[in-house]
Amino acid sequence: MGNNPGPAKSLGKFSAGFRPNGVIVCESTPMDPSQTPDLLSRTLASWRVVAPRNPQFRTAVRERIGAGSRAQPWAVYARRHAAAVGGALALALVAGAFTGQDRARSRVAAESARMAAAYVQGLDARSMQMK
Repeated sequence: MGNNPGPAKSLGKFSAGFRPNGVIVCESTPMDPSQTPDLLSRTLASWRVVAPRNPQFRTAVRERIGAGSRAQPWAVYARRHAAAVGGALALALVAGAFTGQDRARSRVAAESARMAAAYVQGLDARSMQMK
């Protein structure tokens, strides 16, 4: 508890004259902000990009545009748009399942109503024939 070294000393005073290997020390003067925009403006004004021209550039662009408009085989389209095709198939499967279930329930209800009507008609005393 009594081992407090006291107030922290500045790093510069503590490490004066000590430079370990591999440490790069860079001393610079503060930048003058009044000169920076002018120097930047002059540098940008003198900067020119000279790119080599490709005489086949327009022809190549037209070929790529034409290649994109050609019809693709279904397998190529499905591979390139796998997520969309998979989503559409899943949606179709779910819609088919719900539709099939609804149709089956309506068929069962219709068959049940037909059987009940036939049973009641068979029990009707007016339609019974004596033998």
